[in-house]
Amino acid sequence: MHALYQNVVYQQMAAARRVRLHQRIGERLEEAYGVHASDMAAELAMHFEQSRDYYPRAIHYLQPAAENAVWHHANREALAHLTKGLELLKTLPATPARSQQELLLHLALGASLIATKGYAAPEVEQTYTRARHLCQYLEDPQQHRASTFLYGDDTGSAPSSKGWAAI
Repeated sequence: MHALYQNVVYQQMAAARRVRLHQRIGERLEEAYGVHASDMAAELAMHFEQSRDYYPRAIHYLQPAAENAVWHHANREALAHLTKGLELLKTLPATPARSQQELLLHLALGASLIATKGYAAPEVEQTYTRARHLCQYLEDPQQHRASTFLYGDDTGSAPSSKGWAAI
């Protein structure tokens, strides 16, 4: 019953007040956990996402939330966090910092997709292709080598979903 009352009160609260409440809760949790805030990453991401103006902070916590999920073998949960992070990134202006964050999310997403759908899944190829393009845009040779190793180059001379399916 308690959760039902909570839900009713929450729904009756003005949207602006809910936004401020989530912002304050996120800030207080972040402050309370300090350097261990990543342990509460999923909860922090949810509060900052609900506070709307704090999408960059929500995105910041979605990556460690996904890492925590992978650590607990919850790959579908990790996929949800990474996908949400990529969705929220689309709301931010295009900058090199945003592209760097997108690259990190795509690389993590690729690993989670492999764990859940296998190397041959088309989503894996799409994810690593996007990561490779981001590496080229950012002129990051180290990350570019890593994504090329994982998913081939633009000529298709290295593994693709068809190549992995044959293995």
